[in-house]
Amino acid sequence: MRLVRENAQRDELLEPFEAYLRDRGAELFEPGTPLTVGRGPARVDCMGGIADYSGSVVFEGPLRHAAVVAFQPRDDTLLRARSATFQAEGRPCDVQVDLADLRDGGRLKPYGELRTLLTADAQSAWAAYVLGVLPVLEREEGVRFERGGTFLLWSDIPIGVGVASSAAV
Repeated sequence: MRLVRENAQRDELLEPFEAYLRDRGAELFEPGTPLTVGRGPARVDCMGGIADYSGSVVFEGPLRHAAVVAFQPRDDTLLRARSATFQAEGRPCDVQVDLADLRDGGRLKPYGELRTLLTADAQSAWAAYVLGVLPVLEREEGVRFERGGTFLLWSDIPIGVGVASSAAV
């Protein structure tokens, strides 16, 4: 499997991600169907803490550590997420949810019910960080998801040390 880079800049983090994808992640994806890959850096918080969530001024800077996600749409309504970090630690790393489970009578369930659904199993609650974005986009931005997708998360951000470590799933 080969990642197509539209950005000519070489990202050293993508090399181990590509190796993981070849060695352990390829069975997740349909061969010949493009993957969309995104990268988000860890960050150091020098001032402001989580005050940015309420519109306050903060002073943060990116670190070389980052989280990478690969996404591929599916032909069915299944949402599948895998954490390479948790797989490497021998923890539960695969989560599957059907889009139909996010709805009641065709309408998106209330956020409280969605949170309960996505965090019911403490071992797989990490997937709420990823899959929980879809109902928010649907409710707040009017994006309707009719088909599922597969997400592969890979990170070299240490878990539980700040620096945006919630992205380290």
